[in-house]
Amino acid sequence: QSDAQFLIESINSSKSVSDQTAKHLKELIASQRSSFEKEELLDKEDIYTIGRSRTDNNQLLRILETIDSAIKNNHKVLFKYKNYRFVNGKIQKVDRRQGKEYLISPFKTLMNDSNYYVLGVNERNENIIPYRLDRMEDIKETEEKREGYELFKQINLKTYTKEIFNMFSGKREKVSIRF
Repeated sequence: QSDAQFLIESINSSKSVSDQTAKHLKELIASQRSSFEKEELLDKEDIYTIGRSRTDNNQLLRILETIDSAIKNNHKVLFKYKNYRFVNGKIQKVDRRQGKEYLISPFKTLMNDSNYYVLGVNERNENIIPYRLDRMEDIKETEEKREGYELFKQINLKTYTKEIFNMFSGKREKVSIRF
């Protein structure tokens, strides 16, 4: 039972899934257990996200499915991207780029700090950018072939993600500080 408990606790601690998606995933895992174990697993209190907000985007699994399909089919994806802003005392989702769609070549999905991302090459084929899945809306797989293989092959994924997610992007330079 510890394997199912671990999976459920991972879902509980994830802020990248909505409450509705988390409930669905937990029920799916618990359904593979006896009725006693199922009840015990689903009775666990969701203590990990107290004081943190979860996404309200219920489409995470569909977004992930679309991205996986595009990667397998060597296609680009088209989507709208949102930001969160504090407006009139409330957190609200707002369109980035005035609602203009993003077109990217997706290469890799990954999780960092409880957020799900896709690494994709932007439409100008010049940068690899992480996009949070919970901020994507209206995602579609296109028939357009992916571009940016050269960029993606040049990076060391472990180093790249460490730098990008710790906000160390840009040109590397050695500096000296004197105190």
